[in-house]
Amino acid sequence: MHELGVAHSILTNILEVRAQKKLTKIISINLRVGQLSGFQKEALETCFEIIKKDTELESAILNITEVPITLMCKSCQKKSAIEQLSYQCPLCQSNDVELVAGREFTIDSLDVDDSQPMNNKVL
Repeated sequence: MHELGVAHSILTNILEVRAQKKLTKIISINLRVGQLSGFQKEALETCFEIIKKDTELESAILNITEVPITLMCKSCQKKSAIEQLSYQCPLCQSNDVELVAGREFTIDSLDVDDSQPMNNKVL
């Protein structure tokens, strides 16, 4: 389960950002995870819950937005979200397509305590 290592990296990175930006409380961590990233949402959430205990992020919530697999067809110039990876446009059946979304794994933003003198979206 590589989600445990990734959850640990998220925790470490967020603690570094917290220290650098002098944030007092992080309410939530917002991730964007593509369907093709190889990470399971539930496993990542469970691992994060385990490793955040007894840290400054113990009360932080991990929000994961799943990004669908999306193709851009070079023939019909349309984007299509698809269920399974296929290199054929579901609209015009062309094979001249490009994968444009679905592999990402990014920390999109942090929600911080509103009482802090800064914007509540960080990153």
